Amino acid sequence: MKPKNQADHTSYFTETLNAAILAKWIARPNPAVGATLVVTPQSTSHRTKNTSQAKNLAPQAESAHSPHLVTTGFTQPIGAAHAEIIALRKMTHLLAKNRSAKLTSAHLNKELYVSLTPCTFQGRTPPCVTALIKNNIDRVHIGLADNDPRIGNATTMLEKAGIEVLTDFPIAIKRQLFALNEDYYFKHHTQYPLITVKYAMTLDGYTATHTGHSKWITGEHARSDANALRGHCDAVLIGARTFLLDNPSLKTRLPTTQLTPTIRSIKHPRAVVWFSRDFSPQEQNDLKNSLSKYPSSSPYQLLTKKPTPHKDNKDVKNGREPLSNNSNSNDNDNEPIFIIQPHFNRIREIFSGYHVRFYEINAGALTKPSAFRAMIKDLAKMYHFNSIFVEGGAHTASLFRWSNLMHRIIVYIAPKVMQDVGTVTSKQLSPLLAVGSYLKDIKHNGNQPPFPTPINPSKPPNKEPFTDLAESFHKILAQDIRISAYKDDYHIIQSLRKQLIGTQTDSH
Repeated sequence: MKPKNQADHTSYFTETLNAAILAKWIARPNPAVGATLVVTPQSTSHRTKNTSQAKNLAPQAESAHSPHLVTTGFTQPIGAAHAEIIALRKMTHLLAKNRSAKLTSAHLNKELYVSLTPCTFQGRTPPCVTALIKNNIDRVHIGLADNDPRIGNATTMLEKAGIEVLTDFPIAIKRQLFALNEDYYFKHHTQYPLITVKYAMTLDGYTATHTGHSKWITGEHARSDANALRGHCDAVLIGARTFLLDNPSLKTRLPTTQLTPTIRSIKHPRAVVWFSRDFSPQEQNDLKNSLSKYPSSSPYQLLTKKPTPHKDNKDVKNGREPLSNNSNSNDNDNEPIFIIQPHFNRIREIFSGYHVRFYEINAGALTKPSAFRAMIKDLAKMYHFNSIFVEGGAHTASLFRWSNLMHRIIVYIAPKVMQDVGTVTSKQLSPLLAVGSYLKDIKHNGNQPPFPTPINPSKPPNKEPFTDLAESFHKILAQDIRISAYKDDYHIIQSLRKQLIGTQTDSH
């Protein structure tokens, strides 16, 4: 069975992409996957489970009024159903309610469009390939191959079951699917998370005031843009100075263009705070006094007060924490991770009464780039980070530059000049009067966001919206400018993209 016309075919590819985009907000660290299931009536004479016959069989002609049902699904939060299963469940419900004799007959043609190779292994959920075979799917269109080595030869398994497999997604859609999951591909290929370093600066080069405050350098449009980029990453890493002075929440908001009743809540990136040194006695006392004013809460958005431990708790009686420092047992995604060294006792004491996960590193991690890279690799493995968004100050960013772990740099430049102020507000930064003409002089060689946005199904793209990314590109955000550059190991991403989009093979 083929769609009634090419426009229908294209719309199913587009619906699948749009579903995958929604998955990016909730499915991490699993890949963002979308699926579209199309069911139409088919005569018995045209139904076969022999793959060779199926490929040589001319598609059944359909009238313009042939009844058909379409359902979509996207991968749910980790441990819940994958995109294919959601689409199958919705279709089962629709068929049960449908009163058409043609669609309630046993002879239905089921065609699935899925953005990534269906999984073949038993993890937190059963394998999707088994479900497709069990539900008598006739044909599967796969967007991109999955480079997770656990997947195996999914295509062969489907074809042996008599299911025709096609890799006919348009190149334009494939490029966006890859951009959506490039951190997933990068992590499986290198075992390192994809690192994005982001900061905002004024035209005269300042990223913060002399007191260290850095909030509100850029305008609302730039902040919303950064928020959307942050929302596609597994973790956000900041330095202790940013944590203490700016008091960020590090949460993200779903753009209004992507709001949907099917997403009740999004998965916020995990907060990670880097402490380069322990508190001094004076800093410890000052912070204690500040925190003591909030006996049952916290002045910091990242911190949540622990409940008073029960006196019968054996671990409390023995004066030790129930969990080891570098353990993800019973890990809570809402707990920030504080990276400290073993002798940072004042930091540990100050925050022991809050929901915090301490990740200990040795001082040796800061002695040479390879040790720092190994530490970040271990952190990403322990907490399942495919990507880390670094939003700290100059010192934190310099660690990733020094260690060659800066894969993408995103800089927001505000057309303002820093004044000698203690805190940053929009009124205390001097805007340039000629900002309009200044922006017009910017030559941009690309104006697309790093991550895809939904496509209007009624207006499918007639050309590729993404070309190979240049070394850098710019985007105008009201009065601010975003500059994105790709740095260390970016050739790996380019190679993976070429491999997956240029040639379609089974997952491996």
